[in-house]
Amino acid sequence: MFDLTCPSCGTPAPAGARRCKECFHNYADTKPAQSLAQQFLPILTAVALISVGLAATVGWMVAQPVDERSLVDASQRQIQWVRTYKDGRLETRSIAFDDVKAITLHLATGGQSRIEVTDKSGSSLVIDAAVGKGLQARANEYARMIGKPLETVGDAPQP
Repeated sequence: MFDLTCPSCGTPAPAGARRCKECFHNYADTKPAQSLAQQFLPILTAVALISVGLAATVGWMVAQPVDERSLVDASQRQIQWVRTYKDGRLETRSIAFDDVKAITLHLATGGQSRIEVTDKSGSSLVIDAAVGKGLQARANEYARMIGKPLETVGDAPQP
């Protein structure tokens, strides 16, 4: 007969009662009790999202190279690049002089100028970069070694 217990005063009440006869607690205002899983679900979700974000950030950081060097080797007639990553990995690439389609000096006023080679597939790779002057002589030397004409582009005045 008594299926409810008043959450305020503990008095038993019949199943269809709307108010407690002792303290007048309104049973319609009573929220159903949440399980432990329901109480902690928002916290667990937030921890999971933060963990995924942190793992993605660490993965991105490790995937970024910390050093990249190039060597234009006239004796081997090729250009070699070596990238070093934070986790110690090395990545190498080389292009034979015969596979170079163009060599370009990109001049930038107030920024970093660079010397790039473009291979026959259309991929461009940086051989050298510097802020300010000094790349023109190196670019001319690389063009002579590779045997391709040097193209100069950019917004900085050419020497």
